[in-house]
Amino acid sequence: MSQLNSRRRYKPGTSTRSRVIVEQRQLKGSDIIAVRAVLEQHVVDGLTGEPVEDEIEGILACMCNMPDEFGRKRKYFLAKQADNDLIVGLMSYANAQHEIAEHCKTLATESAELLNAFVCRTVQRIGVGQQLFQHVCEAASHEGKKWLLVVSGPRYSQSWGFYDAACDAFMGYMVNAYGDDVHAKTWRKSLS
Repeated sequence: MSQLNSRRRYKPGTSTRSRVIVEQRQLKGSDIIAVRAVLEQHVVDGLTGEPVEDEIEGILACMCNMPDEFGRKRKYFLAKQADNDLIVGLMSYANAQHEIAEHCKTLATESAELLNAFVCRTVQRIGVGQQLFQHVCEAASHEGKKWLLVVSGPRYSQSWGFYDAACDAFMGYMVNAYGDDVHAKTWRKSLS
């Protein structure tokens, strides 16, 4: 089914909250196939369009409670369809890296960093990302964080409009964040 046709099953103006449930939890074995399908839509090589397997495996490891490359344990939220439990999105957060907090003019101890924000293309633009983002903000705030920081490279530029709308401030570019001439756009959201 094409992406356009799959969106038509959702009637404009209908609440998506009854269609999608968001949970905070680590990955279960039964989740891997559905989560991998979501990741393979987004974690792709910019030139070939092929999934970047080592990055996907790294995300799956973090979802199984392994520390990331900076030693952080990420907290994940999964969005699943209410009628069939199919996972259609995920977002995570962790303590912000010092360099990112400094760039965003916050303290790392007061900041969380949004990580691994992906929504299945067939359910984009109906509020799934907003629900996940809201859960991340509430959880980070509950931990005493004052800020949520977002860093996104050009691979995910299709999400930049979402962050422009969801965050309070665009904080500029982190130059060469992902290599020579590969800059990351950054945002900050107040959690107070």
